[in-house]
Amino acid sequence: MKNRIFTILASLAVVLTLGGCQTPDEFTAVRDANALTSFTAKFVNDDSDENEFKAEIDHVNHIINVVFPYNYPRTSNNVLTVDVLTKMRVSAVVENNVVIEPALLYMDLTKENVINIIDNLEQTTTPYTVKAEIRKSAECLMTSFSIPAAEVSGVIAGTNVSLVSIDDIGVQLAAVDLSHGATIQPDPRTTALNWDEPQKLTVVAQNGVDKTEYQVVKSVPAKLPNGIRPGSGVLLWTKKLAEVEGIINPVNVTSIAATGKYLVICEKGNPKAIVLNGTKGDNVSTMDISMMPSAQATITSDDKGNLLLASRFHNGSGVTEDLHFYKASGVNDTFTHWTTLPAATLKLYRAGRHTSVTGDINGDAIISTPQLEANVKGVYWEVKNGEIATPVLFDTKRFSNWQRAGDIIFEKSTMPSNYFVTAHANEASGLKRWSYYQNWTDHSIIEKGPAETTSNTVMDAGDFMTFNGADYFAYNYVNSFSYVVGKSDAVMLFDFTGRKFGDPIATMPAGTYGAVKAGATNSDQYGDVTIHASDNGYYMYVYFVFAGGYVGCVQYDCLDI
Repeated sequence: MKNRIFTILASLAVVLTLGGCQTPDEFTAVRDANALTSFTAKFVNDDSDENEFKAEIDHVNHIINVVFPYNYPRTSNNVLTVDVLTKMRVSAVVENNVVIEPALLYMDLTKENVINIIDNLEQTTTPYTVKAEIRKSAECLMTSFSIPAAEVSGVIAGTNVSLVSIDDIGVQLAAVDLSHGATIQPDPRTTALNWDEPQKLTVVAQNGVDKTEYQVVKSVPAKLPNGIRPGSGVLLWTKKLAEVEGIINPVNVTSIAATGKYLVICEKGNPKAIVLNGTKGDNVSTMDISMMPSAQATITSDDKGNLLLASRFHNGSGVTEDLHFYKASGVNDTFTHWTTLPAATLKLYRAGRHTSVTGDINGDAIISTPQLEANVKGVYWEVKNGEIATPVLFDTKRFSNWQRAGDIIFEKSTMPSNYFVTAHANEASGLKRWSYYQNWTDHSIIEKGPAETTSNTVMDAGDFMTFNGADYFAYNYVNSFSYVVGKSDAVMLFDFTGRKFGDPIATMPAGTYGAVKAGATNSDQYGDVTIHASDNGYYMYVYFVFAGGYVGCVQYDCLDI
């Protein structure tokens, strides 16, 4: 073995010797045309991400001009003055074989400084003058535009602003966001203009030189042939329930209803329903619901914006005594009693915990709700010409007597109609936690959701609507524990036009707006989701609420832009 090792070493020595005799290729350095690549200044003891100021380098006249913003921080009103530049941390990037003298560390930029760029490769020494300039911004953009009084938002495309409205807007003030430090002429925030006519607005940069002229035109833009515009989803607003004026106890919020430009929040035990601006989340008013004989109330709306209030009462076993329906034509109307459904007739259990309507309760509609726990059935009422018929019980085959959460909504406003079930079932019973689309004839499954939820996630509420010729279905997952549960407190939205769930449309991340995030526990498993279209038909809103957590809105549009 030793002889073999010696032989290998000897051979290696020969190879190295031969290699050492070869003439190496000549190395040619690859260099930038300028020995000095960049120059940067920073404030000392400032950890801000904005604390980096790059220089403009004039290699012809050998000037290094460090540019500072007029305001620092950049979006503040604090004016930066030269006297604060006495001790700046400076650094530079140079090419290989280049050094700077004197060595860079700190520099007083209230005056001009001279440094030498010594290029050892080219054998040159070049003096550069370093100075500072506080420069006003040249940005002159309009970043948002709206007419608050008309609740119209402008769609900005380049230098054109489209006001999407089928109604007259008239002479109104506007809300405008501009580049920092910029001004606008005329200023629509202080001068009311007639937005039914085209208007020209000029945004002038902070430096007073750069300008952008915008054309604001009221228009009815083209719609996509079908459905929402891909990628148009945006979280329009969210609000912590504890911060909503009028909410007594956030964990008691049961449901929401959308009507016109408003979102209505219902809380059990609260004699007032809270009315919010649907596109902003601001408090608008309240509705009196103190006439209900029970504190257990939920609310929903029909396809025409009518509101339906369901009042139920249950004891410790979950048995409902009577179910009372009240209705109103909108937030400016008063709830009036419509009908009472005696529990003894149907042996109702938790009916009305979630109530859904397809159609018009003053015309033709189907009202539906699951009854849970001891008597797991679905129940629906058919409405013809505003008259509600006798309730009908049916077995969806998806609920188990273990659960107290779930929802049912019918596809059509008249029977027969297929329907959707959001079912939170006991797996031990052989049932699953899914969302289902079912056949009315035999209650068989036509299509089911894309994936089963985690074991501790509650399937609670669902909603269905047609928007711009396409069908959409949404449902939620609710976390009822005091700790984080994966996939919970989420909303899933699907394009159901082809009667397949497919991939969900991006709506909102799980675990972001639930009770745990707000420091509460949603032990009653309440949450709600509702899909609503704007009056002009250009926007689709997905509203959501998680008891103890947040209420919010995701906006989609069908604009052909």
